[in-house]
Amino acid sequence: MPRDYDDDDDLSPDRILMEAKSKVNAGGIGLIVTGVIAALSIVYGIATYPTLDDQRDEQIAQFDKDPNMDAKTKQMQKDLLTQYYDGAKIGLPVVYLIAMSIAAITILAGVRVRQLRSPGIVKTGAILSMLPLPCVSGCCLLGLIFGIITLSALKDPIVKRGFEITARRNDPNRDDFEDRNERPEE
Repeated sequence: MPRDYDDDDDLSPDRILMEAKSKVNAGGIGLIVTGVIAALSIVYGIATYPTLDDQRDEQIAQFDKDPNMDAKTKQMQKDLLTQYYDGAKIGLPVVYLIAMSIAAITILAGVRVRQLRSPGIVKTGAILSMLPLPCVSGCCLLGLIFGIITLSALKDPIVKRGFEITARRNDPNRDDFEDRNERPEE
């Protein structure tokens, strides 16, 4: 029977953490996988970037071989293709940099949500994972699914409590040792 977590005062902090982590685990793993797939596809794009001129030349050669195209149309197609590749050579490095940053934030969000730490980074990463920008690999659908799963999990009261407990346990200025698994040194 599902438990109502509005009154979770009877749960120990360790129990709250365990239940909160189980609720965010799928979203966290999904964000990590989505970020890694995006990063790998970006690395592939960076690796093939130097071949843009060769790709353009191959396509221009295909236009030249096409007997069904008149000379004026061939020239228009070549000019259009050259403009496209020239723009891509300028814009792709910027797109790769932005997309790799988004992929890194998405991976970090997946790691942090599984640790119940950094809720701001987690929310940011989940939202960014849903954007189609880093999606040069077709991982947009994964990002959308796991971004929604993660954002939904963050609304759960037990997950919110888990983030609070983790923050309290990691606070270096904390004087009380309540709900910590360690005792002060005497």
